Amino acid sequence: MHHFDHPAHRSILRRRVPPWFAVALLAASVLVGCADDSERSAVQLRPTTTLDAPPEKLADDAAPDPAPDAPAPGVSADPCAVLTPAEVVELAGTVLDPPVAADGMCTYSGPVTGPLAQVEVYVGPGAEKILEIDRDTLDHLFVPVTGIGDEATSEDGAIFVRVGTTWLAIRLVTLDDPALISPRLETAARAAAARIS
Repeated sequence: MHHFDHPAHRSILRRRVPPWFAVALLAASVLVGCADDSERSAVQLRPTTTLDAPPEKLADDAAPDPAPDAPAPGVSADPCAVLTPAEVVELAGTVLDPPVAADGMCTYSGPVTGPLAQVEVYVGPGAEKILEIDRDTLDHLFVPVTGIGDEATSEDGAIFVRVGTTWLAIRLVTLDDPALISPRLETAARAAAARIS
C-alpha cells in the first residue's frame, strides 16, 4: 500500500506538476465560477411555471381551486352551521359539549356529568338515507309537518326537511317525553331550513 502522506512523496508530487498547469487550473476555476454566476442569473429569470407543460395544462393549473370549505355536490350548508349554539341548547334543554363534525353530519353530545342529551344534525344525502331507512325499512311512524321547507315530516325524536333537493335531518336523543320535544324539533328545523340555500 502506498502512503502519500510522507513528506518525500509530497515533494515529488509537487515537482511533477508543472507551474503552468497550476495557472491553467486557477484560470479554469475562475471561468467555471463566472459561468455558474451567469447560469444562476438565467435561472432566476426563468418563469416559475412547470417546464414543458402544454399551454392548456398551464391554463388549467392557473384556475383557482374550489374553496376547501365549499359544500359537496348536493349539500348546500355546513351541518355545524345551520343551528346556533343557543338554538342547540334550547333544543336539547341542556348545555352540550362543542360540536364534532363528520362528513355531512354534526353531533353535539351532553357532558359526562349529565343529563343525557345528544343532538345530531345531518345535511345532504345522509339525511335522506336515514329517512328512507326509518320509513321504508324500519316502518317508523311519520307525521307530516307543514310550514317548514318544501317538505317536512317527523317521527319520535327526529324531524326531516327538504329544501329544494337538499335534505336536512335533526335528531334529539333525550329522556324527555317525545310529545314535549316535538315542538322544539320543529322550531330548530325551521331555523336550520332557513339557512340552507
